[in-house]
Amino acid sequence: MVKVMTIRDEVYHKLNRIRMNRNSSFSEAIEHLLESYNRYGREAGIGELAGSLPKMKLNKRNVKRVVGDA
Repeated sequence: MVKVMTIRDEVYHKLNRIRMNRNSSFSEAIEHLLESYNRYGREAGIGELAGSLPKMKLNKRNVKRVVGDA
């Protein structure tokens, strides 16, 4: 079953970055975030998420790609 959701533009862009980094669909990206949240019973901290992103050369561009403009 398909449902339609409305989200803010900035949320869409953040979700799209996660989707692209994982080479997945939007549904899979949302599912990954929900599983991470449920696994820890709360929002996962940076230490708990260590290793969940694919390995990449650490430079300013890649950090911005993963973290965004936060």
